[in-house]
Amino acid sequence: MEKIQQAQKILREKKLDGWLLYDFRRSNTLAIKFLELQESAHLTRRLAYFIPAEGEPVKIVHAIEDFHLDHLPGRKVSYAGWQAFHERIAEVTRGKKIAMEYSPLGAIPYVSKVDAGIVELISGFGASVFSSKDLLQHFTVVMDEEAIHTMQQAGAFLEETATSAFLMIEKRLQQGESVTEASVQRFIQEAFDKKGYITDSPPICAAGKNSANPHYAGGEGEIRKGDPVLIDLWCKKDQPGSIYGDITKMGYAGMSPPARFQEVFALVREAQKAATDLVIKRVEAGETLLGYEVDDAARIVIQKKGYGPHFIHRTGHNIHTETHGDGANMDNYETHDDREVIAATAFSIEPGIYLRGEFGVRLEYDLLVHPDRRVEIIGGVQDSLFLLDV
Repeated sequence: MEKIQQAQKILREKKLDGWLLYDFRRSNTLAIKFLELQESAHLTRRLAYFIPAEGEPVKIVHAIEDFHLDHLPGRKVSYAGWQAFHERIAEVTRGKKIAMEYSPLGAIPYVSKVDAGIVELISGFGASVFSSKDLLQHFTVVMDEEAIHTMQQAGAFLEETATSAFLMIEKRLQQGESVTEASVQRFIQEAFDKKGYITDSPPICAAGKNSANPHYAGGEGEIRKGDPVLIDLWCKKDQPGSIYGDITKMGYAGMSPPARFQEVFALVREAQKAATDLVIKRVEAGETLLGYEVDDAARIVIQKKGYGPHFIHRTGHNIHTETHGDGANMDNYETHDDREVIAATAFSIEPGIYLRGEFGVRLEYDLLVHPDRRVEIIGGVQDSLFLLDV
């Protein structure tokens, strides 16, 4: 298989002897994805797939379900008792430098799928265990041209839907009708349904003080004149392999927003632009860029103005067939994500400032890194507040 050869090439580049993909009862979701094990597969015993930097892979499977890896190339060895399992693992790992779904000190929990006991076992065979974080992205979140097109479509649709939602709020307020956060959620969800888009959870509409809650779940609270309005929405086309778009837009119910609200909005936009400029500059030049560096670029802008304590989440997350994908996050706050930003992947850029009891501002669009490393903004740039004429 082509991806096995690609994995071996990366292993050699990183001077590793092999990659051990180990799973027990679907505990290693990343290995499951790489190994292309179907949801219907009845996985009740430990299995492992060893990809050496050179040579033939080895499939380690239990005797009562030794068929699970038959679709993959390599030599099959089976075991039944625990002693035999240890022997099979030792045979492929002893004294070697091995990549696994492990993160030293739990630094990147998104790739930390292998339990400490297995790492201890393999280390006991004289092997050195390294994180597979730089291998995984190439096989779990890289997009082909068709997938890229679905993301572009989702981004354009989301931008259009967000605008429609603000106009709906404006119209109802102008007519003296009640409009709630929940009614905005329903409006957006109905737009998704009508156009054949799906989402893993409802959109966010947070008005007034609720906008200071980053993951506000929404309610029946009314949107009133003078309220900041935050709308966060994400979706993908209802078809296999489609990619999510994820955006956040800011509005204000009125034509004269308070000076402080405008100031914070401008600062968040400046931070978003700083992160984006760094990505474009480094990625399009073919230079290495790590996730945490993007977070730093946005965060320092906000910190310099004294709002650092109010930026309480990472700058962005990987996006793929799930809203939060398995690739590099733009994060040096919640975690120190030193994974590389690679071609044919996408991620959000969404700095925010949250002033509890007052208001919050978050701006979000997505950056798509094309296979040729060209960077495209998905979901539209918002340089000014969406002012509702009420």
